Order: sequence, then C-alpha cells, then structure tokens
Amino acid sequence: MTTIKIEGIQPELIKKLSRHRTCYFLSGRKSPGQIISSFIVINAEREYDAIRHCLLEELIQSLGLPNDTDTLRPSLFSDADQLNSLARHDEIILRTLYDQRLTDGIERTKVLRYVKKILTDWDNRLPNP
Repeated sequence: MTTIKIEGIQPELIKKLSRHRTCYFLSGRKSPGQIISSFIVINAEREYDAIRHCLLEELIQSLGLPNDTDTLRPSLFSDADQLNSLARHDEIILRTLYDQRLTDGIERTKVLRYVKKILTDWDNRLPNP
C-alpha cells in the first residue's frame, strides 16, 4: 500500500495514510465543492467482508461525505460498525447532498433551511424497513 503512485500526491502522504493498512481515499478538486477525481486504496489482504465494507465506505465518502461519525448508528460512517450496505439514514444524507435543489452559491442560512426540507422529503419518500 505504501508503494502506490498517484499523480500529484506526495509519496509521504501515501505512506502516512497506509500506516493503518486498512483503506483510504484521496479526492482531486477544482474548487472546495467540485470533486473531479477520487482514488480509493484498499488493503487486499483483509477478509472479504472488511474489503467490501472499506470499498463502500470510501466510495461514499469520496462522493463528498468524507468524515466518520458515531452520531447515527448503525452507519457506514461509524468505525464501530462494519456495514456492507447503506443504512437508511446514510442514504437520506447522500441523496440530500446530491439533491437538485442544492446548487452552488446558496447562502448558508438558505442552505440550512433547504437541507432541513430535503432531509424531510427524502425521509418521507424512502421506505422504512
């Protein structure tokens, strides 16, 4: 994992990220809100379920939800859980992020109002298990 080469990424960063021998992602951006590329690195020596979880987690995080959290559980974004599919609330958050009602340049106060409405809309639209 430490010998992988990604154009524009310093080898020292790759070594640092590879220390835990799990998985990680790196995204290329034109601006803070514009992802133009992502690279996902997975330790292939892990067990199959751990690889599946890592791949899904890093893929979703590379789409613009980059941080882990234990606020909602079970969740793909919690290091305490090892899910192989999105939890319902994970899907709602991801759908909200890419909802067409959110566009570049919206003022923060408006975004917060929109997001509350969009979260509610998706919560009502997606089936409850």
